[in-house]
Amino acid sequence: MLGDSITEGWDGYRDVLHPLAYWISQRLGIKVDNHGHGGGRIVGNRDNDLMPNINAADLTQYDSCTIAYGINDFDDISVDLDTIITTLNNCLDAIYKQNPNINVYGITPLPAWQNVDNQNTVKGGGFTENELIDAEIDTYLKRGIPVLDWRLNPIITRDNYLTALGDGQIHPSESTYELLGKRIAEWIVNPPTPLQLWQSAKYHMAAHKERQSWWGQWGGRLRFIISDDAENWHQLPAAYPDTQIRDPSMLQIDDEYYIIYTDGLCRTSDFIHFEDMNWTWWNKTHNNLWAPEFFKAANGEIKVIYSANAKDSDLFHMQLFVADFDHETGPVEGTEQQITGDFSSTGLIDPNLTYLNGKYHLFYGTNTAGVQHFIEHMTADNYLGPYTEQPSNFPQVQGTLQAEAPELFVDGSRKLLFTDPYGQDEADGPWQNFGRNGEAYSVINNSDMTNFGELNLLSHIDEQPFMIRHAGFVIQLHADGYVPTWLFELQNAFKINDSLNVNFEQLNQRFSKINQILADNGMQLASFEMLPVDSSIKSLGRKTYLLVQHGLAGLQWNLTELARCLKANRLADIDGEFLVAPTIGIPKGLLLNTYASIINQNWTNTTTVLVKINEIFKADGLID
Repeated sequence: MLGDSITEGWDGYRDVLHPLAYWISQRLGIKVDNHGHGGGRIVGNRDNDLMPNINAADLTQYDSCTIAYGINDFDDISVDLDTIITTLNNCLDAIYKQNPNINVYGITPLPAWQNVDNQNTVKGGGFTENELIDAEIDTYLKRGIPVLDWRLNPIITRDNYLTALGDGQIHPSESTYELLGKRIAEWIVNPPTPLQLWQSAKYHMAAHKERQSWWGQWGGRLRFIISDDAENWHQLPAAYPDTQIRDPSMLQIDDEYYIIYTDGLCRTSDFIHFEDMNWTWWNKTHNNLWAPEFFKAANGEIKVIYSANAKDSDLFHMQLFVADFDHETGPVEGTEQQITGDFSSTGLIDPNLTYLNGKYHLFYGTNTAGVQHFIEHMTADNYLGPYTEQPSNFPQVQGTLQAEAPELFVDGSRKLLFTDPYGQDEADGPWQNFGRNGEAYSVINNSDMTNFGELNLLSHIDEQPFMIRHAGFVIQLHADGYVPTWLFELQNAFKINDSLNVNFEQLNQRFSKINQILADNGMQLASFEMLPVDSSIKSLGRKTYLLVQHGLAGLQWNLTELARCLKANRLADIDGEFLVAPTIGIPKGLLLNTYASIINQNWTNTTTVLVKINEIFKADGLID
């Protein structure tokens, strides 16, 4: 383990008896050597810095190593971020030169609490700790190195840092070292990829982050955020493209993710590599184009809504348009049509369009010179209009604040309206000085969406403002007849309930989809059981054990019944082979060292079956 004082085991006053290396060794049953040195930095040539540490260690005798540096580069010296990352890459080159076959694991710095919210504080190097962590993650992922981001499920939080840290600032206490060491051990056995982390979350958004001092007044960079409750969000550890991206909207088609944004379009399948799709035709007819956003029409087609102005008009005369979307080329040139309605403003920006209960609900921001920017809500029977304004109390909720970028979130009966509020002075609280300190949401209190609750600042688990803007929820679309194949792998041994509930719910939908395809083709249906879902389970215990037993037994029945049904319908793959149901393993207990691998093997085997189903359906002409 290569690292600084936290790898060494310093609690702020002394070295603890059992540092991280001890707990990892105990958990995994392997030898772990501690090469942590207090005060060590990525940049520097002292004995405790990263490059001298690498040179002093004989890495040929190891099959793996961890790197946990960075906090001292942030806290102690005024070195710019580019220098830190360049040095980190040089150090990685030196590691692989010593041992080309070594497995490297990156571990990001723990949050520092000297200034309570140190993660968003700019220090002497001109960057925040969050920006340092983002840069480290980007570096590791682009080199194929798994990275542990403590921000996703933090052990040290705003509520406990005074007791969890030995010095109340950065160095863990003895008991916290145990928690950290065990977390690293669990993670290192099967480190999740960005895609797996994305898939394991319930809610997903794309947004952009602003930093005028770095990227200019209108500069922005893409960020993905994930959540299990749509209120507390975490940034996805990903290798974000280093290019101007503002106002993103996101669409998933099968295994591809499309991100459309002001002036551009790109796509990814792994959140590490991004392809620029070169969308440029819009500037032939428009002077400016802002905030394009995907929406699903009543017939299920995906289209793009955006605000734009003519070549001879200014930014305060933006109007709304809709264009068709092709997943191979992007928005289709020549299909753009202007939206009509009884709009109260000459400047319309940041449109969000949702088809709900037989109506198109349009939320947008007004953009009139010298006038407060409001969020307005209109409805129509056709996505092109004409739209009529809907009364609401949102102007009162907004108060004196400016507001942009509305985004309607619908989850069953729960509805939230997300927006970007900002203000001008201290009276505007967290939105003062045009700081645009983060996204906010308002709870919609009635079904016709006329009554909105107060604005709540979107936050991560430590109750700090989530420093992103213009967030948009992901729209999912699957090709006709396609049965989604991915399942959520169990990454954290203590989160078995999340993995089971999410996968059982997803599998119920997939088995229903399979029967729908069979029914559409006049074939015999399978007699599937509904797999149990119990979101009330929060910890390991007998209820979890029963969920495992009953759910996996039901899964075995469904896979066996599926194989029987396909054979009865004479459905086989291109080689004439019928589906064979795998054996589902059912753990005998909830011992951490046994059940996780058994359950993940079940998800792997079941995913293989779902992939096979699509092959069989295609071979027999049931789907395209």
